[in-house]
Formats: sequence, C-alpha cells, structure tokens
Amino acid sequence: MEQNSASRAAPQLPAYSTARKLGWFSLGLGAAQLLMPGTLNRALGVSGKK
Repeated sequence: MEQNSASRAAPQLPAYSTARKLGWFSLGLGAAQLLMPGTLNRALGVSGKK
C-alpha cells in the first residue's frame, strides 16, 4: 500500500503554524539563556540581585 504524500504532510492550519513558530522561539530563548545569561538579563533589564 502506497500512501499519498499529502496525507503524510503536517496540516498547515494557522494555529499549527503559530504553535510551531512559538516552539522555535522558545527553543531559541532557552538556548540564549543557557549560553549568555548575563547578557540576556541586562538586555531584559533584570538586575539579578535580590
């Protein structure tokens, strides 16, 4: 049985597209926090002192 390539493709609904973009944004933000936390804190205006 051969499946049609359209049936395997992810749905291109607006909500799906938005969720996918937010997911990539979240991964990028997390990577930035891990790689350069001080720079990101200063850019966001967080002092880091209690």
